[in-house]
Amino acid sequence: MAFWRALYSIRHDPDTYTTHLINGRWDPSKPVLVAPRTYAQSPFPSERGAVYFGGHDANFAPSTERAWIFKADPGTVLSGASAEHIGH
Repeated sequence: MAFWRALYSIRHDPDTYTTHLINGRWDPSKPVLVAPRTYAQSPFPSERGAVYFGGHDANFAPSTERAWIFKADPGTVLSGASAEHIGH
């Protein structure tokens, strides 16, 4: 059984990590995210501290409209709450 989710981990200390889902708990109305490829702090002054997550999974086949971008403020990222869907 496949696990079609996009995960990230937060390191709290050398021996402690927590794992979170980028778009929160599964719901049929949410897009299915796989293969997170990058995350970065927003370069925009109006989005101070925001984190962008991006991914794409072609599953070794030609694909279109499979990439995705989500954004969240630091509190959301650290709490493990759902990030905001920006587009694909």
